[in-house]
Parts: sequence; structure tokens; C-alpha cells
Amino acid sequence: MKGGCFMRHDMAVLATNHLKRAQEDLQSAESKITDGCYKIAINHSCYAIFFSLLAVNTLDGFEEVEQTALLTHFNRYFVHTGVFGAEMYKMIDSVYNVRDKCDNDDFYISTRGEAEEQLAKAQKFVETVKIYIKRISI
Repeated sequence: MKGGCFMRHDMAVLATNHLKRAQEDLQSAESKITDGCYKIAINHSCYAIFFSLLAVNTLDGFEEVEQTALLTHFNRYFVHTGVFGAEMYKMIDSVYNVRDKCDNDDFYISTRGEAEEQLAKAQKFVETVKIYIKRISI
């Protein structure tokens, strides 16, 4: 296949960039918790998961950035096949649901504990993705 080696290299670079962004969002979430900005911290935790999903899916040749498509692809090709456990998908769903409340419910008040819980879930997911990518790297 013409250019196959370069394309695989480009995808690896792109996945690495997505993971760097995920790590930046984790750091931002930690900082926002310290600042008392819990809704913003939850949002950054969610973005850390989003960019980790992008990294995994990019290495699979799936480059969609729409959230529903990313989750569907991840669930079909990584959770249902046993690459990642079902608890990972449940974790993603949980963080996204809390973020949705923060973004769309004007009366919703997030707490420090809730922001820390979402951050811990995001950290676990990002770390799991890093381990997976390291394992599949040649």
C-alpha cells in the first residue's frame, strides 16, 4: 500500500497529540478544583476522556470527532470485543452525564466532591488508554 508506513506514523503522532491534550485537560481540571470552579473542572475531565477516545479511535483508523460517533465506535470495537471492560464505557457515560447536567441545567450546583470524583474517573480512563496504546505500539 503506497504511503502506508507514513500514514501509520501520522496516526501515531496524532494519537500522541490527543493524549497530550487529554493530559492538559486533566491538569486544568485539577487546577479548577483548587480554584473552586467545579463545573469547569468537570468539563475539563470530560474533555480528557474525549481526547483519549480520539487517540484510541485514531489508531483504529476512525477519525470522527463527533461525540456520539466516537462513543459508538469505541463501544462496538473496543468494549464489545473485550479490549476495554464494560466499566470503562460506564465510566465515560457517567462523566458525560454529569457534564451534561453542568452545561444544561441552570439550577444544577456541582460540588468539590463531585468534581474530584469525575476527575478520578477521567484520570483512570486516560491511564488505561495510555497503557493500551503502549501495549499495541511496536
